[in-house]
Amino acid sequence: MPTHLASLRTVWCAAALFAGGLAITPAAHADGHCRYKKLSPGANLWYAACRMPASAKDCDEWAMTEGVSEAKFAEGACPASGAVGACVVGGISQYFYSVSAKAAAEGCEHSRGHWQADSTPGS
Repeated sequence: MPTHLASLRTVWCAAALFAGGLAITPAAHADGHCRYKKLSPGANLWYAACRMPASAKDCDEWAMTEGVSEAKFAEGACPASGAVGACVVGGISQYFYSVSAKAAAEGCEHSRGHWQADSTPGS
């Protein structure tokens, strides 16, 4: 596949990654996070990610979203180690760990989110 098509495919996959998770809003007084893996359908790749704030109920609902796997709730902030940045949409921060920062930023912008490069949870 030509390089420009591979890059476009990566951007499209990152956009799909963000678009699927914007409907669930954080519960009032949620002070935990939800770690999960998200499928990027176009690339058939799984990305590690974390959403916060989240409650156990938010995480259970998120786990039923198509293309989400291994969703687990925990108290406190998402892990800081390895985060490439965050996409903030509607008061929810989504941190990404195993995707390129460039692809994640482009996907975030496509989903009308605000990309925060090198953002780590708790900073």
